[in-house]
Amino acid sequence: PLARCEAELAGDGTIRSIHAVDSPWDTGYAIPPLSILELSLEGHASNPNHGGAFHLIVRVEGEERCLEGDDGAELLARLNQLLHRHDPDVILTDWGDSYILPRLLMLASRLQLPLALNRDAARPVGMQAPRSYFSYGRILANAGARTLYGRLHVDRQNSFVMAETGFSGLIEQARVTKVPLQHMARTTTGTGITAMQLETAHRDGILIPYRKREPEEFKSALELLHTDQGGLVYAPALGYHENVGELDFASMYPSIMTRFNISPETVNCSTRTPGSVASKPTSPSPPIAGRSCSRPRRPPSMTDSDCCTPSWTRSGSTSRARQAATMRH
Repeated sequence: PLARCEAELAGDGTIRSIHAVDSPWDTGYAIPPLSILELSLEGHASNPNHGGAFHLIVRVEGEERCLEGDDGAELLARLNQLLHRHDPDVILTDWGDSYILPRLLMLASRLQLPLALNRDAARPVGMQAPRSYFSYGRILANAGARTLYGRLHVDRQNSFVMAETGFSGLIEQARVTKVPLQHMARTTTGTGITAMQLETAHRDGILIPYRKREPEEFKSALELLHTDQGGLVYAPALGYHENVGELDFASMYPSIMTRFNISPETVNCSTRTPGSVASKPTSPSPPIAGRSCSRPRRPPSMTDSDCCTPSWTRSGSTSRARQAATMRH
């Protein structure tokens, strides 16, 4: 995503060949000068699905406008006018997946009016249904997704990557994992790493599974007690403490994978005795971890001005965001 490409075209405009000029592991790449349009709701710091007036705030090129939803036709006309005039590359929203875009699409459908969210007017807005899932003892809800064609839609309230690394970190993860940016914004780092593993295996001629999910091998209660001890957190004693040390394990696991060739495919594999690890790198996981570990922590020549940054990434520099994104691999 966002890589420079070279393409060969036929006389009728058909693409004969296309290939990326950039490497996903480049650190000195420049982010294209993306134009941004922000959509949010007036006075809504919390989830608007719980109620409230539909007063749409539009921010673009340093200007802010409030579009009230009392007259739906006028609201859509003014929003379409702004979209045509500024033609943004990125639409950045708060609660866009769960509320703003569904509300706008429903309004346009009811009034039978166009809504120029896509640059490609022939394509409908991509829709992924909300879902809930069980993770680490909790039931979590996912707001689904509304994705665009010709533009990027990123919902800050539905993106773990944006919250942790900002837009520059999101671009970094999308480039390294080769996951489309709109999908990367709404998924986990683990899914990105899985995509890297599958892409590496495919290039090496290894058959890859149709679905990424594979159930864990059965373990007895005693085996679970001995092997599954991760995620334990010791709560500190309350009070004021001096001379406190801190251990940072942010990049420890990739280093262990690289040094000892540890991955799901090399532990208890068919050619080893139970409990042992294959001695040779038979899995793409350790090489991928090695490249992530050796990646420079502070990419050169990266500044916030590289991507026409509005208010949503000014809290930290682009290089710090990319560092955070790289460390999460």
